[in-house]
Amino acid sequence: MYEAKKLEDFPKIYHRIAVKKEFPELGSMMYRYFSAYDPQKVNSIIREQSIGYYKNLLKDDKDYAYIKKTYQNLKIYIPDSKSLIPFYYKRKNKMEGYLIENIDIIKKILDIPIEIVTENDGKHEIFGLMDTSEINLLEDEYQFINPYYRVIPAVAGRANSEFIFSLEGLEGYKVGTILKKTSLSNKVYASYREAFRALEKKEIDYLLGDYRALSIAIENEYMLNKILILGSFTYKDIELGYGIKKEHKELINVFRKIT
Repeated sequence: MYEAKKLEDFPKIYHRIAVKKEFPELGSMMYRYFSAYDPQKVNSIIREQSIGYYKNLLKDDKDYAYIKKTYQNLKIYIPDSKSLIPFYYKRKNKMEGYLIENIDIIKKILDIPIEIVTENDGKHEIFGLMDTSEINLLEDEYQFINPYYRVIPAVAGRANSEFIFSLEGLEGYKVGTILKKTSLSNKVYASYREAFRALEKKEIDYLLGDYRALSIAIENEYMLNKILILGSFTYKDIELGYGIKKEHKELINVFRKIT
């Protein structure tokens, strides 16, 4: 029997360890241990162990037996975009990112082929990027599953622009967003690169998005001295997860167990 603990509950290791000088052997041992510490290897081990745990969990599950018998493959719809950091992006002609890795883990747990589709033609079972701000709009079609990512709303703007202290403070400004229109946005862009160009050309005043995604995109596009984060709003967290069409009840039950 496995004893499981959610990874998000583990403390992040940002501290250094000091050993008193009167214990040189202990200091040497600790140094050798942490010099050999490979975070990527540890992550790989945790990933493989989690896959094994969930496969064991589903071994005698009736819902899993049903979907294994019923579905030859699954389709996950994501918006048609070359890049949506940190969820998916192309590196060396290969799709990477948090969502891509997450889908790969689910594919290994279920042992069912999963196809990512970018055309919303209604033939998919799963929407890969459903957020809690959309539940009222999509609840007739999709069942929102356990969130896998927490979005921290933030705004970016030109370096000489004013700070924004609340989402309400964006009223009266020209605001852009990536892929999705919101009640606060005037313009939707297909990529951060396109949105940053619009900021430089003063087509918009601010870009509304996720704090981590904006920070990464600013660095990746070499905009550190031109575009800044000018406000973040932790009191308005939005959770993001899979949405599964409601007619697929067994699939919903299984995803609730493994996500």
